[in-house]
Amino acid sequence: MSPPLASILTFVEQHDQWALLVMFALLTLESFGLPLPGETALIACAVLASQGKLSIAWVIAVGVLAAIVGDNLGYWAARRGGRPLLERNRFTREYAQKYLPRGERFFARHGGKAVFLARFVAVLRVTAAWIAGLSPPAGSSGRPSSRCSPTSSATQRSPRSAATACTRPAASC
Repeated sequence: MSPPLASILTFVEQHDQWALLVMFALLTLESFGLPLPGETALIACAVLASQGKLSIAWVIAVGVLAAIVGDNLGYWAARRGGRPLLERNRFTREYAQKYLPRGERFFARHGGKAVFLARFVAVLRVTAAWIAGLSPPAGSSGRPSSRCSPTSSATQRSPRSAATACTRPAASC
């Protein structure tokens, strides 16, 4: 067993009354965009569920909810404050001017697929919500389109994660 998994599993075993809360916090923050061991916490809780110490139904429900909440928080944080944050200093401004248009075009064309597949690739999982949030809204209202529903539903049914709760603008879904 890998050291991070072993240490998280040991912590969760010793504090099983907090296991689901710790898993929720780590998965939410990871889906928000912080590189934390959320997936490892999910695996640790799944191991405990296999030993009868936790309910697998609760592990799945909490994991899906945490991914939905974290992803949407990351999306809205980027939507509300991402561009001003990138414009603050010269390095990030130049980086944004160089790479953001390419990312926006990509999300306009492949947003739903990208959000779905990002849930299964660690580096993309941490950044997908922010990139989607930085992409311009579909229309002036920024309301989600029906194209978003299949991506959201398919991803939410995944035990590992949920990319969106259909709050993404159509350009990113």
